[in-house]
Amino acid sequence: MEPYKTNFKVKNSLKETEKFSNSVLALPTYQHITSDDIKTICNIIKIAKENYIKI
Repeated sequence: MEPYKTNFKVKNSLKETEKFSNSVLALPTYQHITSDDIKTICNIIKIAKENYIKI
């Protein structure tokens, strides 16, 4: 996890964080998200779901 990893040279100190980072999807939640932004995000998720084996 940058810059923590580079600045502190600590190996494997965030084991749980690293484990869950591969299975968590963080979605944008900022105040000014537009309908077009939401549609784009949904389309990306749909494509990823349909092509997860290739990804």
